[in-house]
Amino acid sequence: MQKILTHLRINISFFVLLAIKLTAQGQDISASEIAQAEKMYGLHFSQSKRDSMVTILNTNLQLYQYLHGFNLPNNVPLPQWFDPVLPEMTFSGHQQAINWDIPEKVSMPADTNQLAFYR
Repeated sequence: MQKILTHLRINISFFVLLAIKLTAQGQDISASEIAQAEKMYGLHFSQSKRDSMVTILNTNLQLYQYLHGFNLPNNVPLPQWFDPVLPEMTFSGHQQAINWDIPEKVSMPADTNQLAFYR
């Protein structure tokens, strides 16, 4: 498990650093640039995998450029809560009774490991 997490961290940092580098330069990512960045992490992708990554990386690069376009000064505080209710939404404050429809007589299997397959 530790090996998988390490590999995942390397891949994520690889793509983030590549995107940051290219965002600063203001250009699209090419397969040759992926090959150059592989050397930094000791990775090797086939040419077909690099070609498959180019579209996704360029899409992510556009997203990063869009996010970097927002002016968010350091004095803007982080949100303290999230309220998904929009201003036009209204809800009833009255709690209705909940009917769970639980059967009265339910037999359990002798082996509780069989509950996953029990009807």
